[in-house]
Amino acid sequence: MKTSSAFSFAQEQPQPETTGHEAEAAKPTLRELHEQYKPIVLEAVTQDIRYRNACGHSDYENAMIEGNAAIRRAVLGSDNMGLLRLYSDTPEFRHRLHREVIDETYPKLHELCVHFRTMTLTGLSRTGMVRSRANTPLSAT
Repeated sequence: MKTSSAFSFAQEQPQPETTGHEAEAAKPTLRELHEQYKPIVLEAVTQDIRYRNACGHSDYENAMIEGNAAIRRAVLGSDNMGLLRLYSDTPEFRHRLHREVIDETYPKLHELCVHFRTMTLTGLSRTGMVRSRANTPLSAT
């Protein structure tokens, strides 16, 4: 028959790290999963033509709408069932993914498009291919 002191002593003894069932239960945290999947989505979103165009040619609000659509397209097109399941089933993951991907990609893509547009116009004006409206004949306006 066990005494109460033997019972309390048994509770204080270190337990083995994990067993077979406990190893299955030791799943990655939401943060670890986010760090695993975010680069996949980032890469796809930065290559998304519609989002890139919106960053360079639309206002911020429309670029955000297109950015959110680009993230959805990236997740659905990834063929990664773990990412798709997590994105669909976990609002916290989904909202954080959207916020961080947009926060990281929009400023870079916007600046890249503005810089490219400026360089293109500068190059065209040097070659004489761009005319100001003041030099355009009235019949051409």
